[in-house]
Amino acid sequence: MSIDQILPVHNTVSAMAAALIEAGFKPVPVKDGRKGPGGSGALGWEEKEYTTTDFRDAGNIGLRHTNVAAIDLDCPEALKIAGRFLPPTFTSGKEGATDSHW
Repeated sequence: MSIDQILPVHNTVSAMAAALIEAGFKPVPVKDGRKGPGGSGALGWEEKEYTTTDFRDAGNIGLRHTNVAAIDLDCPEALKIAGRFLPPTFTSGKEGATDSHW
């Protein structure tokens, strides 16, 4: 199952993490309000194999990967021209900029 098939059908962080793990992805827990796994409790996250019990619904999910680049288009001007420079791909984002992550 691909990420774009997993995201729309799971509405909690723990359910989404379980589905990602089952599909072979490497999700990483991210504390609510953070952009990454940082903090002293996250040392070694690059190698750790997380289980469903590591995820809380009050948090977020990051993905550990070695063969994928993520481009965060925070600037409206960059988002407007992204399709001219980036290949077609899965996108995600946040309210008000739903395709800001390529």
